Amino acid sequence: MSEIYARQSDLSAKYERSSAFWKKFTLIGLPVTALISGGIAALLIAAK
Repeated sequence: MSEIYARQSDLSAKYERSSAFWKKFTLIGLPVTALISGGIAALLIAAK
């Protein structure tokens, strides 16, 4: 029983780390990507 609990605890910790990464990526990475894409689009439009 304690082996099963240890495995579940380990999996839970891995899930929490993965979840934290994707939450940070979504909150920071996606807006930054949108800003960069918008900047590139603005430069291309201004160059015409």
